[in-house]
Order: sequence, then C-alpha cells, then structure tokens
Amino acid sequence: GYLQSSYLCKYSGLPINWIYDVRFIIGIVLFICGMIVNIHSDHILRNLRQPGETGYKIPRGGLFEYVSGANFFGEIAEW
Repeated sequence: GYLQSSYLCKYSGLPINWIYDVRFIIGIVLFICGMIVNIHSDHILRNLRQPGETGYKIPRGGLFEYVSGANFFGEIAEW
C-alpha cells in the first residue's frame, strides 16, 4: 500500500484538479457505499445469535434480503 500511494502522490504527475474528476468522485462514492454495506452486514451477523446459542439462523435485513452474502458483496464493492 505504501509503494502504491507514494507513487501516486509523488511521481504520477496528476493535474491539480484530479480530485474533482468524475471518475474519482464515482470511485469514492462506490467505496463509501461498499464500506457502509459491509459494516451494516457485519453488524447483522454479529447480532444474529444470542450468547450461548449454538443453532444456525438465516440473516434478515439490509442487503441480506437480496443476496446471501451481503457482507462479501459490500467488501467487493469497497475494494
């Protein structure tokens, strides 16, 4: 991560207004949405069983209503 970010910051020669580029804004929005989905899905999974329970449960709510692995979907969108 350090090598990639140092190259992008020091040697890439990006124009000054690159932060206002539509591609950058779409990427940031997609990253933030994926992070929100990932955090919310992990919260649902953590609270699925009460302490001491050992049975299996199907997660409900959030994107779990549409996909079976909402936490993985959010992580893929995030990265």
